[in-house]
Amino acid sequence: MNTKESSSHLAREVTAEACAWIAQLETGAMTAGDLAALKEWMNRSPAHRAEIRRLARLSQQLNSLSVLAEPLARAHREERRRRATMQKGWRWPVIGAALATVLVFCGVLLNTLFMQGGDAPMLIATEVGEVRETTLPDGSVIKLNTDTAVEVAFDTRYRRVRLLKGEALFIVAHNQSRPFVVDAHGRSVTAVGTAFALTLLPRAFEVLVTEGRVSLTDAWNDQRTKGRASAESTADGLLLKAGQQVTYRDTERSPVTTVSQREIERRLAWQAGFIEFANAPLQRVIEDIGRYTPLTIEIVDPELRSVEFGGIFRVNDLTSLFHALETSFDVEVEYLDERHIRLSRRATVQSLDEPVVR
Repeated sequence: MNTKESSSHLAREVTAEACAWIAQLETGAMTAGDLAALKEWMNRSPAHRAEIRRLARLSQQLNSLSVLAEPLARAHREERRRRATMQKGWRWPVIGAALATVLVFCGVLLNTLFMQGGDAPMLIATEVGEVRETTLPDGSVIKLNTDTAVEVAFDTRYRRVRLLKGEALFIVAHNQSRPFVVDAHGRSVTAVGTAFALTLLPRAFEVLVTEGRVSLTDAWNDQRTKGRASAESTADGLLLKAGQQVTYRDTERSPVTTVSQREIERRLAWQAGFIEFANAPLQRVIEDIGRYTPLTIEIVDPELRSVEFGGIFRVNDLTSLFHALETSFDVEVEYLDERHIRLSRRATVQSLDEPVVR
């Protein structure tokens, strides 16, 4: 077997293994051991991580197509009946062609008005647990994580977006003459052609650059040099490059830090419908998971909050997470009602052979 055939064979094996993992994830029958094995398999090679995320996205698309299958078939039948009716008179094809022309013209007109600034901005939002991707008229792409809202208002000079809440990834189409500006929490992130992720929480704001460079300015005009040793400072603000992040808590800015490619992949796993943790305190895990569900999850025992936890889970699958906590961390998961779950240390059961100490 030559080198080319060997590479092709290896790629097929990786795809087959990734398919098997996706199939098991879809069933929801993942034990703590299975999750540990999946994590080890993904960490074994970047090709493994890339392939399982590609298939995960495809899986979601196929699920969507399954849901739409019947409506699409019904629409197709109605279209055939409409065409049969149109063939009965010569006027209908002419009217149909004219109507199509008008619709195309209206689409171009609406797109032009939007690009030049309309009367009202466009609101794009996701519900709790929903992930959504939207392509803007300029070709830029916004990927919205759970419970996120953005406001889009383009004009002739700027492509301006306002992050109202949540987390979003912006993949910006290059246009030197019209900068892409995202406003959030009293600060602005400006890019020409790049990709970056923003997270806006009640008391925190985070910028993570994945490609290119962005300029970060804020309304407080913070001129302190704190954190600028690893980033460039310009008259227009702080210049961040790919692999760098900065976090604000209230008005305090953290030092600029460098993030590995592996960490970026982990942080953006939500795009494929996953959430991934690596040695994270359980308190933070529960806070992150809580963004994807309307359920209230409470940690009763304070010592549990600092327990380090790792794993990869579907954003809408709490069962696997709770199963891992029960089997590997001796945590008791108690369902108080339909919307309230309590986590606590499992009580030690005394053996019947042991003497009772009074």
